[in-house]
Amino acid sequence: MKNSLNGKGFILIELLITIALIVIVVIWGLSIGGNQWFTEETVLRKLRAEHPNVTEIVDTQRNIWNYSEIKVKENGKLKTYLLDSNILFNYEIHEKLSQ
Repeated sequence: MKNSLNGKGFILIELLITIALIVIVVIWGLSIGGNQWFTEETVLRKLRAEHPNVTEIVDTQRNIWNYSEIKVKENGKLKTYLLDSNILFNYEIHEKLSQ
């Protein structure tokens, strides 16, 4: 009995598996979160645009799965802001409410 595939039948399957793996890696990379990607200069620039009295960043606590905390000096006082960003460098900064 002659093999009708002639060694060409696995090309499509290999291609589909490769594409699936690439898609999985890209989705995983995007889901890591962007809070590891921010630079302090960019965050300070964004903070100063919304809060002109911010003078400097004192401390940053980066968090992959949640908001990162940015401690700044504003009017001589320490304030904490929460930073939410993504891998596309879109930043949202929220003032942390005191507890």
